[in-house]
Amino acid sequence: MSRLFKQTYSDRRGKKRESAKWYGEFADHADTTRRLALFTDRRASESALRSIEALVALKQGGERPDRDLERFLDEVPIRILQRLAEWGVVESKRLARTNPIDQQLAEFAKAVKGRGVSERRIATLEQRLSAFLDRMNARRLADITTERIERALSDLESEKAAPHTRRGYVQALGQFVKWAVGRGLLSSNPCAGLGEIRGGVQTERRSLDPEEQRWLLLAAETGDTLSGTHKGRAWSLTGPERALAYLLVLRTGIRRGELLGLVRGDFDLAGDTPTLRLDAERTKARKAAVFHLPKDLAERMREHLRHKATDAPAFSFGDPTKLAGIVRADLQRARDQWLEAAGADAEERIKREKSAFLAPKGVDLHTLRTTYISDLARAGVPLAQAMRLARHSTPHLTAAVYSRFGASDERSALDRLDALHAAPAAPERERATGTDGQPLRLVGDDGEVSGRPAGRFGGEESRRSEKNSASADASTPGGAEAQGEVNTGFAGESGRGGIRTRGTGLGPYAALAKRCLQPLGHPTK
Repeated sequence: MSRLFKQTYSDRRGKKRESAKWYGEFADHADTTRRLALFTDRRASESALRSIEALVALKQGGERPDRDLERFLDEVPIRILQRLAEWGVVESKRLARTNPIDQQLAEFAKAVKGRGVSERRIATLEQRLSAFLDRMNARRLADITTERIERALSDLESEKAAPHTRRGYVQALGQFVKWAVGRGLLSSNPCAGLGEIRGGVQTERRSLDPEEQRWLLLAAETGDTLSGTHKGRAWSLTGPERALAYLLVLRTGIRRGELLGLVRGDFDLAGDTPTLRLDAERTKARKAAVFHLPKDLAERMREHLRHKATDAPAFSFGDPTKLAGIVRADLQRARDQWLEAAGADAEERIKREKSAFLAPKGVDLHTLRTTYISDLARAGVPLAQAMRLARHSTPHLTAAVYSRFGASDERSALDRLDALHAAPAAPERERATGTDGQPLRLVGDDGEVSGRPAGRFGGEESRRSEKNSASADASTPGGAEAQGEVNTGFAGESGRGGIRTRGTGLGPYAALAKRCLQPLGHPTK
């Protein structure tokens, strides 16, 4: 039996007094009587004692606390949690929740570093977490609650913090909380109940169409040599070297960080299969990667790297923070050259100035990787293969995020659609029977086509023809398949009330299905 009471004691003058706090007395899972100081408020003390009794019952039954008891353990004062852990009523690892939040952050950073995340990324993560936890006034894990998070986000919004800034704080906190839940330090994820942070204008990264790529490479190759100093070291980047770097990204899709870290020894340009190899430590997914280089690119790389040492950087980019500006400057130079190419044609010049062709806004080096993946889609590479070439974890990332198309791609798609519906060339069998060039007819159950007799392809005569054809198929080993005919399974292709092509026995969708199923190779092969 448990009971709630106040202890009495004698003060210095020997006068009897009651304690300010209520005490709870209960029997633990080992049937040992325990006495614990609770709160000064009677109702809060009664609620805490009921929760402790429930924890003892779960301990005896070998069950885990439910959501309400987990919340109680998260919010209970440290002194009470320490005594419950000491008596074995709760697991001792829950005491880790009482550690200072700075100590938890250090453990989290160590775990993240063990997964191969870069030092720069870890520093950004720690900075965001520290700033947001300070704003929440969180001194231990139990202080991270949904209510505190929402209050901190509301304060940031009132201070005119941009939506992407608030999203960055929540994403960093979400990673930390997920780690804590995985280690059993938190019972639930307080970020799970947050609403979506909307708003904010984000520039959508576009891709360059093939014509834009050619203009960019030409402008870079004929551009000036760039030079400067970075961290006390001088650097120089020629126009042809920039063009070669752009071409390497356009043909392999390597990422910015991977490009900046390339050395001469990463390239194997001998033999018939030149390759670029990256070890796992230098890739985003921490998986080794092999890129097969087209022969023309391999030849240019071989000439570029001829006099470099094995451990020498492949490209002299200098300050990596200026790389996006370098790409945009080359693209602007390409646009200027394209505008000048209009010559004296004033109307064409005005038309080009209004165009977004070669516009540098929102373009950086990663745009070239986006272009590589979009080129895979333009070339008809199957999605599964494109996903592997892009080194993506999901096909949705390849198809919905990185495959970007412009107006010229839409026009090209519509042109292919028009070609699809164009009348096909008449087969030999049709020309032999003199039926080529005649339009398709819709055959109904009554044998009529648009209110007129269907002739030899409708009515009773048509049904006799189908019957004779079926008899011929039955008498031939293998039936229609043995004669080279294909049944695609589309309803209405061979029966009445369907669309039929004269002399072939195939509906128009059969040929379409056969064309669409033809495999496509890699554009560089």
